[in-house]
Amino acid sequence: MNLEVVTASRQPEKLSDTVATVYVITAADLRAMGARTIYDALLHLPGVNYVTNVLGANHLFFTGRWRGIFGPTGDDA
Repeated sequence: MNLEVVTASRQPEKLSDTVATVYVITAADLRAMGARTIYDALLHLPGVNYVTNVLGANHLFFTGRWRGIFGPTGDDA
């Protein structure tokens, strides 16, 4: 796959030239997995988990790091 991606460097580069692990999810992938939200799509990636705590706050865990997501659209509250 010879895709061009933009990572944290904010510069376009070939997928094969990136120094980090990069997952590309295409529109066809989204349709095939039946993803309706960003959560649905992310949960198909290795190392991504989603939990709701006892207070109802939603959290995404990325291989040992977490990011609290509080709105249904993924907006931080």
